[in-house]
Amino acid sequence: MKLLLDNNLSPKLARALHALSQPEHEVHHLRDLFDPKTPDEEWLQQLGAEGGWVIVSGDLRISRNKDELNAWFESGMTAFFLDRGWAHLGFWEKTARLVQWWPRILEVLESVGSQVGYFVPVRGSKLKILRTK
Repeated sequence: MKLLLDNNLSPKLARALHALSQPEHEVHHLRDLFDPKTPDEEWLQQLGAEGGWVIVSGDLRISRNKDELNAWFESGMTAFFLDRGWAHLGFWEKTARLVQWWPRILEVLESVGSQVGYFVPVRGSKLKILRTK
């Protein structure tokens, strides 16, 4: 499975998670595949058409903005959105928490179909399901 970290997360974090997830999974950063200014709707459409991608996003707008939400739904991709509070964490704390969540995220991916969305809380141990189309 190929996982994509968006521009709200560090490319360094994507590389670290890639190293930790190999050979079963690939982790890429959005900047490795697209210009940083590429609109969300555009990269969502392209990756959805390619298939096999999962989004890990620190951008809650995708889960709320009508156009971006529709683009995500149309992509058919599963997504994990870092819930409120993640944006206020420093690099190392965000990294440590996401590494803690990573086995659970991968476990969920093994058991769900596509086009499911989850909110990953800063605290707690349960993913919250985002409505699906």
